[in-house]
Formats: sequence, structure tokens, C-alpha cells
Amino acid sequence: MGKNMLMLKADILKHFQNNWLPFFEKDLPAMKRTGANGDYQARCPFHDDNDPSLSININTGQYHCFGCPAEGDAFAFYGRLHNLDPKKDFQSILVGIANDFNIRDDNGQPSKIASRYDYQDEAGNLAYQVERLEPKSFRIRQPEGQGWAYNAKGVKIVPYHLPEVMSADEVLIVEGEKDADALRDLGLVATTNPYGAGKWPEHFGPYFAGKHVVLPPDNDDPGRAHMHKVAANLEGHAASIKWLELPGLPVKGDVSDFISTFPNKEEAAERLSILIEGAPSYKPEEDTTTTEIIIINAASWLKSEPPPPDQIMEDTFDAGDKVAIIGSSKLRKSFFLLQMVLSLASGHNFLPWRITKPRRVLHCQFEIKDHHFQRRVKRMARAMGITAADLSDRLQVINARGLGISGPEGIERIQKAAIDFHPEVICFDPLYKITTGIENDAQDAKIILNAFDRLAEQTGAAPIFVHHDAKGSPGDRDIRDRGAGSNVLGRDYDCCLTLTAHAQNPEAAVIEILLRNYRPQEPFTITWAEDENGGYRFEERPDMLPEKKTSKTKTQFPTLATYLPIAASILGDEEMEIAPFKEIFKKQTSLSDHRIRDFLAWAISGGNPYISTRETRGYRVNKKWLKMERRIDD
Repeated sequence: MGKNMLMLKADILKHFQNNWLPFFEKDLPAMKRTGANGDYQARCPFHDDNDPSLSININTGQYHCFGCPAEGDAFAFYGRLHNLDPKKDFQSILVGIANDFNIRDDNGQPSKIASRYDYQDEAGNLAYQVERLEPKSFRIRQPEGQGWAYNAKGVKIVPYHLPEVMSADEVLIVEGEKDADALRDLGLVATTNPYGAGKWPEHFGPYFAGKHVVLPPDNDDPGRAHMHKVAANLEGHAASIKWLELPGLPVKGDVSDFISTFPNKEEAAERLSILIEGAPSYKPEEDTTTTEIIIINAASWLKSEPPPPDQIMEDTFDAGDKVAIIGSSKLRKSFFLLQMVLSLASGHNFLPWRITKPRRVLHCQFEIKDHHFQRRVKRMARAMGITAADLSDRLQVINARGLGISGPEGIERIQKAAIDFHPEVICFDPLYKITTGIENDAQDAKIILNAFDRLAEQTGAAPIFVHHDAKGSPGDRDIRDRGAGSNVLGRDYDCCLTLTAHAQNPEAAVIEILLRNYRPQEPFTITWAEDENGGYRFEERPDMLPEKKTSKTKTQFPTLATYLPIAASILGDEEMEIAPFKEIFKKQTSLSDHRIRDFLAWAISGGNPYISTRETRGYRVNKKWLKMERRIDD
């Protein structure tokens, strides 16, 4: 108890000075004198007392009941009447007595009533009020006639804002009326219990039957302990319980502190709605604590060999690693991932990487309608030479567009749906569809990254996600700084593959690799290739330097006429089918498919073209032939 409270206690004792009669008479109007030494008797308010069994001495302020265990001094009497613990809530008891009898402290200042909160019953009638006092303490009062009785005798303790709670589907439970009112101002239904943390009544559970409850604890140990107690009480009653750790709270911070960081109610409400949607399901306190700390003697490691890593892509990433694929728009990041998962599921090598063995892959794509995605899979598998037999049942797809899958809870839904599949790789394309909150907020980013950690730990799978670059020129940035949003992303993954536009070839991209657990790998170039059968895939191009496009790059393409000698050397004096010509021409020129189409359109145009074409059509036959018609110097 602080110095000011000790002084206030002395002021109270001085005020009554061996005459506690007014104090007891306030709540025991039927007191009767039984002796000359200040002894009185009254009916005990703490049990059904037909015959007066409460003995009081108004000189000492002591009381004792012969019909129940109630006994102690005047402060204990006041606390018990107001449902306050004489040991834990002694400060509130002092302030309450001082207010009831207008007793001032040493500085001549009485405690002040900061707020009053109305608690209503199921029918909307006022059941009681809770007064918040300054210095901070609480007391309860109930209507009595035309006035108030400062006690809880006969009062049914109910949750705050009970009528709103009863009609709501989703309810937030907070620590204190101030927070509940702040959430109500945002259009949310929120409630609390009287008397603060640790005082959640056991009979409150049925009030939340069938409701979806969200618990945002205050940012301190008592606050979290209080919410664990609330959750334990609601289990078996509530339809669901979410645990919401509000980002950016100061120590001892609460919901009101969080709301105060926004410029207006609309933004605060929007942000809270996003966080609530993505909040994880509650787990009992023993499940949310950290695992046991194990200390290992490093000398024992020198005498033994560690288990071999389960490499998914050789010398690149393992089972349980987190992998990022990052690139700017129009670089076909989703196609890059699709080619990777087809390779992983079939056991085919992926570009320069060796796939150690076929893997079970769960691919969650959030953007493409299912029938379009099916066509994409078929066209790429055809170009890669992968058949249904190659995949077997190892590639499973979730078309998540429009399913409302987001946040840690969404990842839990995916994990539960795939529980019988036992995936070794789980892909999310794109990342922003599964995240909640603000992309640039480090605390919001940590929410989804922590969910990926749990996913990897619980399944042993490697989470892979596709993410977009920030605005500007990605080629100017170090690979560690790639990816839009909070920079915590770059410190979290085990493997990062970035796609950057090539400096000269618009159909090419430079691949860079950042690894946490393996040796660095050199960047390389890939190009997008389409075949005559409608298939497509990326191809490694060791003949093209991995030159990234930057803000200083000036793209310069040779004139199309530059490539005529190469075309002439390939065609000679004979006709050639267009498909093998384009394949040879591409290898010798390093041109993109788009530039090759431009060259042929130019070469065969006009009244005196350099190259002529001839088509052969028939039943299931459609061939096109090329032939040089005139020399370059004509």
C-alpha cells in the first residue's frame, strides 16, 4: 500500500475516532445497543439471519458473526459488502469509504468519481452501476428507492452491455468498461466484468452460449492470465474463441491504446475487423506457452554426426524450410512456381536444380478460376513432358479464390483439409491473399510469418509463397531488400528466389538465390518458351548473361535486318518447317519468341519478301514451310 493510501487510512480512522456507529448504521439500520462498552447487535448481511447474530463494537470498529465465518474490522466489513477482497482490493476499500463519508486526504482532496458505468439485466433494466474512482479504484452501487445503496447485496452480477451481447453473434471480451465502450463506439459488440482483471464470475459462461468470442488481452501478464481464465470459463458454451494479440501495444497497453493510434474511428474499425478475421483460435494456456528449454553440450556434437538434411531441392532448401519467390509484375511468378511444383511432384529436375525425389505438394492458388488454372496446368505439363502417371496423386490443388481463406485461421483450415494428404510442400500464391492487416506493418507481417512457422513445425512441410516487389526498379535493390512491405520478410525465410527483368530481352528474367543453410549460388537467366502445341515453360539460358534491368538500363535492340544472315545460313536453298527453324534460330540469336515473331513478320512482308511461306493443310495436318527468296544484298 502506497504512502498516500496509508495517509488516507489514517484520515478515515481519525474521522471515526472510536465511534464507528455512522459507518455500520449506513448498511445496518436495525442495529441495537447491547452493552455499555460500545457493543451493538444486528442481522448479518452475509447470510440469512432471522435472529440478530452480528456482534459489533463501535469503539474498535470490529465485528463478529455467530452464525457465519464473517469477522474482522470495519475495512473488511466494507470490502465484503462491496464484493472486494480486503487484502487485494484494500485501496479500493479506502477510496470507497472516503467517498461515502466525504473524507479528504492529507492534501484536502477527496477521491474523485472518474466514470460511472451502467450494467443492465436481460430486459434492459438498470441492475447496478460501477463507479471508477481516481486514484484508480472501483465500487458498486444499486438503485434503492429514490437514491442509491453502495453495496452489492441481492444484486445479480451480469456482463456489461448484456442486452447487446444477447443479440450479437460475435462478441469481444475486454478488461474494463472503458475498453468495451471504446469498441462500442466503433460499431462492435464488446463486454467485460465488474471489478477488473481476475474477477470474471463463474456463472457468466451461459451468457455466451453459441457466440463467436474474441479475446484481446491487455499487454501484461495479469491481462493475459485474466483472458485465459475467461476462455476456460467459456469453453463448452461459446461456438468459437479467438485469441487476438493487438500489434504495437505498449507495456500494459489495452484496446483503447490501440484505437488511439488511428486518426479516426473508421480506420480503427477497419483495422480491427481485419485483425479479428485473421486471429487464431484460442488454445489453452499450457499449449500457448513456449516449449521446454533444452541445453545441449556442444562437445557431444563433436563426437557424433547430425542426421542428414531432407533436401527437397538439392543444396537449396529442405523439408520444413520457408521459401519465398519474389518478383515484379508480368514476370510470370505464378508460372515459375507452377513449373516448380510440377517438377517436385513428378521428381523431374527444375531448371538447374536437382530434385532429390518426388514429393507430395499442396498448391493453394487464390487468383485464377479453376477451369483456367486447369488449362494452365495441362499446357505446362505438356511442355515439360509430364504425364498423369508421373504425378500420380502427389500434386493436390486448392482453388482458394473466393473462399475467404486468410490469416492464421485460414492456414489452419488448409492444414486441416490436407491432414490425410500429409504434404511435404505447401504453396501459397500469392502471399497477400493469405495475409491480414497492413503490408508495411512489421507486427502484421509477423502474424502470418509466425503462422508459417507453426505450419512447418506441425506438418514438417516446406511453406513456399509468391510475393510481389515494391514499386520502383527491383534491379536496383539487393536481394535482401526485395519484396513489398515490412523488412521483417527478408529476415525470415530460409530460401529466396527472385525474378528480375533482363536488361535486354523482354522475354527473359534473371534468377537470383539467397540461402540461409547452403552455399551461395550464381544467378542465371531463364526465358519463356512456347511450343507449336500450345505448351509453355521456362528454359534455362546459359548462353545469356544474367544482366538485370535497372533504372539506368537503356534497352537497345539490333535492327531486324541484323538477323537475316543467320536465317539464310539456316535455310540455305531448301524449304524448312517453321518449328525446327525457330528452334535453331532462337538458339543462335538468343531472341525471345516475341522478337522472333517480329522478325518473321518483317522478313515475309512486302511485295518482294526475303522469306516466303507455304502451308500444307489436310485432315489433322497443318504445317508451315519457310524458304529464302532473295539474297541479303539484293
